[in-house]
Amino acid sequence: MKRIFHPHQLYRTCTSIDLHVLKAEGIEALIVDLDNTLASCEEEQASQAAHAFIREAKALDFTVVMISNNMRTRVEPFATELGIEAVWFAVKPTPLGFLRARKYLTGIPRAKIANIGDQVLTDIIGGKIMGFHTILVQPLIEKDNIYASPSRLLERFVAIDFEGAQ
Repeated sequence: MKRIFHPHQLYRTCTSIDLHVLKAEGIEALIVDLDNTLASCEEEQASQAAHAFIREAKALDFTVVMISNNMRTRVEPFATELGIEAVWFAVKPTPLGFLRARKYLTGIPRAKIANIGDQVLTDIIGGKIMGFHTILVQPLIEKDNIYASPSRLLERFVAIDFEGAQ
């Protein structure tokens, strides 16, 4: 049971993920959380780092889909700015949002999809339920939006050690 809480890989941020290694491992698509993963929950526009990450992913021919439990008014502007598809009100960790994201990933097997996020109880468990490769990143800032705060309390019981994260 404990394995469902532990990601396949740990990184400090999205931008520290070695996309060349993921590509070499056979990953073809990235499902990326928005709040505190790709952008802090306080940012209203994508940072240069987020743009660079998405640019590199696209240059390596990854299909990228943003997924968030947040509302359309929060998610859609980021997706438009970054030029990627998005799923909002995903209801993670349930499969509902991930299944909606799969419509943009036609023909890509689940084992070739990496799910990237900053929360164990939504991103990692949801990705594992779907059979995706899971990558946990540290939250960009300590402050969370109202949707993330309850799960952060429960995450304290899961021992994730970022000490060795890249």
